[in-house]
Amino acid sequence: MKISSDLTAVLAQCPGWGREAPPYALACLAAYVRANSPHKVRCLDLNNRMYHASPDKRMWDDKDLYSLWEDEPAVARLLESNRGLAATFVDEILATGAPVIGFTTHTTSFRFTLALARLIKAAAPEKIIILGGPQCSRSQAALRFAADPAIDAVVTGEGEEILLAVLDAAAAGKPLPRLPGMILNRGKKPPLDCGEGGAVKDLDALPFPDYSDFSADMAAGAYGSPGRLEILDSRGCPTRCHFCSEWQFWQNYRARGGAGLFEEIKHQTKKYPAARHFYFIGSLLNGKPKELELFCDRMIADGSKITWEGQAVVHPAMTPELARKMHKAGCRWLGLGLESGSKRLLKKMHKPFEPRTALANLRALSGAGIKLQANFMFGMPGETRADFDLTLKFLVAARPYLDSVLASQSFCVLDKNTALYNNAEAFGIENREHHLYWFSNRGRNNYPERLNRYEEFCRLALFLGLPETSGVLRVKPDKWLLLGDYYLNAGNEAEARKCFRLSLETEAFKETAALRLRELGEVLPPVKAADAKDALAAAREKNLKLNDEEFEARRTVLASTPRYVTIGAHRACNAACVFCQKDDLPLFSFKTYKDTIEPKTSPFLQQAEKVSFVGFGELLLMPGITEFLSHLNKTLPDTWKIITTNGTPLTSPVAERILEGLYSIQVSLHAANPRLHARLTGLKNFKTILANVELLAKERAARGRNGKLHLSLVSVLNTENASDMTDLVRLAARLGVQELRFEYMTLFRPEHLALSCFFQKERTNKEISRARLELEKLGAPGLFVKFPPLFGAPGRPELSPVCDDPWRHIYVEGQGTVLPCCYWGSHAGDILKQDILSVWNGKTYQELRRTMAAQSPMPDCSHCAKRAGFAVDDLLCHITTRPESRRAVLLELAAREHAASKKSGKGRAL
Repeated sequence: MKISSDLTAVLAQCPGWGREAPPYALACLAAYVRANSPHKVRCLDLNNRMYHASPDKRMWDDKDLYSLWEDEPAVARLLESNRGLAATFVDEILATGAPVIGFTTHTTSFRFTLALARLIKAAAPEKIIILGGPQCSRSQAALRFAADPAIDAVVTGEGEEILLAVLDAAAAGKPLPRLPGMILNRGKKPPLDCGEGGAVKDLDALPFPDYSDFSADMAAGAYGSPGRLEILDSRGCPTRCHFCSEWQFWQNYRARGGAGLFEEIKHQTKKYPAARHFYFIGSLLNGKPKELELFCDRMIADGSKITWEGQAVVHPAMTPELARKMHKAGCRWLGLGLESGSKRLLKKMHKPFEPRTALANLRALSGAGIKLQANFMFGMPGETRADFDLTLKFLVAARPYLDSVLASQSFCVLDKNTALYNNAEAFGIENREHHLYWFSNRGRNNYPERLNRYEEFCRLALFLGLPETSGVLRVKPDKWLLLGDYYLNAGNEAEARKCFRLSLETEAFKETAALRLRELGEVLPPVKAADAKDALAAAREKNLKLNDEEFEARRTVLASTPRYVTIGAHRACNAACVFCQKDDLPLFSFKTYKDTIEPKTSPFLQQAEKVSFVGFGELLLMPGITEFLSHLNKTLPDTWKIITTNGTPLTSPVAERILEGLYSIQVSLHAANPRLHARLTGLKNFKTILANVELLAKERAARGRNGKLHLSLVSVLNTENASDMTDLVRLAARLGVQELRFEYMTLFRPEHLALSCFFQKERTNKEISRARLELEKLGAPGLFVKFPPLFGAPGRPELSPVCDDPWRHIYVEGQGTVLPCCYWGSHAGDILKQDILSVWNGKTYQELRRTMAAQSPMPDCSHCAKRAGFAVDDLLCHITTRPESRRAVLLELAAREHAASKKSGKGRAL
């Protein structure tokens, strides 16, 4: 990429960092420099570029694996696997000729930043490399960074004015200025601390962030939440909670006015019309309730359809009236730091509210339609078991108003220079120098106890139906590694060994765990490099094995999650198939999936072998389908994704996304000639469909994707196309698909009766036999054909009439309701109202498993053709089990038989 050579500075964001939107800090600094000086700067989002280039994206996509960014072997592995891209980053930065290179650092990005800075310094020692951002605060790593040979200076707080002074000096060829707020590297001498820096007094005087360097990526939808931008509401916090270190970076609390916030949104949406959602990135957007209300008034008066979200504090001013106004103005989500349900402990931690006020705020905001997340901490100094029980009790009381919970995986961190750290003795804290492994309450409040409380909280949250996300986990991904470090810190080597061995066996930090064990004197063979992908793959395999065992044992309540997950992806269709249900069902969308279905079903999706997206209509014609497929490729890279299509949309770029992932594409093809196909489906593009399928099959082979793309044809067998089966077998062999599957038509409506093969059994059996002979004659080795059971054929006694769906499958409709399978008529639950695990082991599923295991299945199952074909001669197995549809078909059938019997003069019992 060619960058102008007259730049003074390059400002970069390294991995890992959130990628929902362009990096706000860089856009702010660039805007300030451009508005107040002649200097030219260029912003580079290296984080987003590496995300798109990296084959394994879970370090970004799975927020609960954030600790991998702090794991040195994991980051080293990422660098090694993207060595060429890292070298390109260095070359591009040096090619600018800019004398100054600035990096924003965070807990998750500092390791990669340091590695890249060292590469740059090795190639061009004269470059001035400066670090800033939250990780550069004095309570974090400012002094350590300033002592690194690759770093010239560290900015410990707000950087706008300091950056200007640095650029002035660099442009004039002068040394770095010694300004308050900077720590300078002096080579072999200790770093020079220039003292505390100042802060911008009037935030509304700052220019609006300049996103122009990210405009191409924004236009291409390259960020995780296209249409989202970030906006600053405030810096600092009016309340210094005793555990909080944020004030050290921002110093005093300052908030922007409501009018300024409104004007910024108007400015950005005019410049970037695709921006329709804003995230307030300050610690609290309601620090000045009157300004918040003014902002809402301006937004409502403007009538724009912009939505927004952010963090807030519990405040008496958050009344139902203000909450309703916020929602009307576009507020759709808020996160609130509650931390505890104990009034005593909140006061002790300098939290300026009581639990009853928090509950009132939650009730008001939820009642206004705003989604809520509550944040909790565990084991704060002085927390007793009674305090923790109050937190659990509060969670139960607050559950009706909460959509999610953020449970701190660090429990309660002791940062330097916080009130807890500086007054450790007064708070009863010992071992204060370790941010995680401090203890209080005479040793009763230690790291293992805090972990126990965290896990107990998570179990309750999941039991209450809160989603497994934002720290609410069944298994903490770094549990054993951190416990091992705790016991090592405490001098208990025996317990440390046990924990490190468990980490080596079960977690994604295998190299680090192996290193610890070797340091303890254990001799280990070389450890295969492992990452989050390996750990998750191992967890999935373990789950699938357990699922098999539980099915074989016919267990009623399962510890495993299902092997197969189906998502009801109903869409509008370009066809008009004569056998379609044609229900007016809620339409599936990428947004519905990402905002609702995916978070609610995530534990099942991640551990499933196959995830099927099926429904009435054509999913691949959905707006945003390429983004949806890319999302599936990123989030479910090792899971078979099954999609049914009529073949029309199988063109580039849809086909490209399919070829990049792991897919089973089922093409609904109900005839071997265009005339019959048009009669059955209403589609007149038969040749185009065949060309699409044939090309996809050829590309699969040419790209070596035979093991990654399963291509099949599915034909709904009815009286119109039964005689076409033989020709379909020949066509499938010619097209190069791997499978052809014939399925008896399901009767959804009374007019379908005339099409059912059930009423032409003899003819249907003959056509199936003819098609079987044709397959034998063709001898197509790469083609598997699945024929439906013959009518009147004897059952196979060696097979047990047990359907495995109650143990291995769950069907989640787009609106959240759950079915045990696509044939089932009655709902088994609703994931929008219940936790998916409570549905999976709920009353309906338990009864299904119990009756199926006893070979006395429930009525809907007893008439199902899927039960090894045992019921194919039963008319009911050909009729949908959805209650209203089944009733309409049966009433029509009864009416026809009654009319026939009346005409013949013979009575007949129905």
